[in-house]
Amino acid sequence: MIALIAKFAVFAIAYVSTYFTNGGPTDPGYILLHELVRWDSQQYLHIAQFGYVNQGDAANGIAFFPFYPFLIRIITFDFNYAGLSGLIISNVCSILTVVYLFKLVKLDYNDSVAKKAILFLSIFPAACFLSAAYSESVFLALTIASLYYARNSKWSLAGLLGVLSALTRITGLVLVPALIIEYLYQKKWTIKLDKVLSLDGFSSYTIIFKGLDWKFLWSLAPGLGFLIYLFINFIVTGNPLAFTSIQSTHFFQDFNPLAGWESAIGHWTTAGYPFNLTIGLFQLIFATFGYLMIVAGYKLKLRPSYQICMFFTWFFAVSTSFWLSVPRYTLVIFPQFIVLALLSTRKSVTIIMSVLSLTVFVYYTWWFATGQWTA
Repeated sequence: MIALIAKFAVFAIAYVSTYFTNGGPTDPGYILLHELVRWDSQQYLHIAQFGYVNQGDAANGIAFFPFYPFLIRIITFDFNYAGLSGLIISNVCSILTVVYLFKLVKLDYNDSVAKKAILFLSIFPAACFLSAAYSESVFLALTIASLYYARNSKWSLAGLLGVLSALTRITGLVLVPALIIEYLYQKKWTIKLDKVLSLDGFSSYTIIFKGLDWKFLWSLAPGLGFLIYLFINFIVTGNPLAFTSIQSTHFFQDFNPLAGWESAIGHWTTAGYPFNLTIGLFQLIFATFGYLMIVAGYKLKLRPSYQICMFFTWFFAVSTSFWLSVPRYTLVIFPQFIVLALLSTRKSVTIIMSVLSLTVFVYYTWWFATGQWTA
């Protein structure tokens, strides 16, 4: 119900914002197929219909990972309505995200913590992207489900879901260290030095791995998803790293966290409204917020695999030279919602946190639906 209410809120805000923008009533179907299908959505729809193309502006599509457009393609019968297919997939997967997050949190905590985690996910400022034709919902569903099955020692399923996660977003790679740490944590894995006396009287040591078996290999499986994506790059362009060039030349995304920080400060202090907020101040706030969640997760002794997920996903979000979508990227740092749930021990704290989050949630959804850049 929490997730469904949040989805209704996204549609309602999109409708109201369009009503005021257009000066009157708007067809609800227009809201669905236009106001919630914009920006990156168009790239996904183009890939779904035509595949990756190595010419013209369409060549920029190689920077977008293939699994979400693949899902759009297999359920679309008329590409005039491909946007609707994208919305169906995103919204179904966001419900699956809620289900698996609840089940995952319940492995360690009570119902109250699990419900609060769902609440904070559903009203996160950038949560409108869970209802729009974007890949965040698919990525979150696959990533959380992978860790859930890893927690239940179903390593083959965890690994296969990890492959699909890494085919959805580059941050799916964080599942490699996360699953490795989870496996070792469960197995209480240790390294033992065993002293061996040779025939010539010299001593040597042999490393013995305790608790390690072949199922460990499934923790490496998400890396296969990324290798498949590199192979697609090679087939389309002849260069397995072609996406990095597109990210650099078209999206101004190089590895340079300091430059990203400076660009956000520059937009905050010099750009006009709303870009001084959306590409400036909000980028700084959410980058800082993600870092604070990592520190809080460590203090709360969150499960090691979750801490690994938090750190590396945050690092991916803030490692670029131009901070453009940090709020949306931090949306997929799902352990932060467990941290928020654990921090909101008092009802008053929960209410204050919810009101603050909802305020920015309404702002982001409003601007996204009216075609302004948000995240």
